[in-house]
Amino acid sequence: MSEPVKVGGSAGFAGDREHPDSPWPWAWGRLLAWLELRGLYTTPAELVPVVARTPQCDAALRNRRVRRWPVSRRGFTMFELLLSVVIIGIMMAMFVPQISSLTGRSAVGKAAQVVQQDLARAFGLAARLRKPVIIQANNSLKIYQVVDQTGGTVRLTRRLAVGQEFGVESMEFSSTSITIQPNGVASDTLGVTLTARGSTRHISMSLVGLTRRTQ
Repeated sequence: MSEPVKVGGSAGFAGDREHPDSPWPWAWGRLLAWLELRGLYTTPAELVPVVARTPQCDAALRNRRVRRWPVSRRGFTMFELLLSVVIIGIMMAMFVPQISSLTGRSAVGKAAQVVQQDLARAFGLAARLRKPVIIQANNSLKIYQVVDQTGGTVRLTRRLAVGQEFGVESMEFSSTSITIQPNGVASDTLGVTLTARGSTRHISMSLVGLTRRTQ
């Protein structure tokens, strides 16, 4: 009886050619052994010739493990990289304008809130100092000040231009000079319009210093 020989993780048999009872020809058996060696085929245990079966062969058949196809690990292809770049570009084109609009609304909203507080502060300065103060605005430079009517002492300065704290693109005071008396009455009503990145806010002030902020 021929001795069993392990080929590719299963039992192949050197004496297949001499055993006429073998269920496959010798060449076919060698082909299957070659395929099994490379993990492309696994010989069923019931097809191993009984004439070549030994206790060692049976143990090898029971303990063998079926080899699986190897998993290839590779990087990205150029097409996949280009596709990713195109998708990222489309997403940026869709969301960047929205982000810019949100940033503009936030900036102009903050600036409008500060202007509203400064107008109320001007009335408080006139009452506390017991003398008239003037709100002076320069729309082109996007700056306004609160100064004493007599002496010209600057009590407050606010810059709203791009590159400053608020980044306002447009500032429009309906009157560039408003006088506020110590009794809390202004010489005229005032309207302020601020614009930044397509977002606009309006601030209105009454003769007695009541302010309101709207979009």
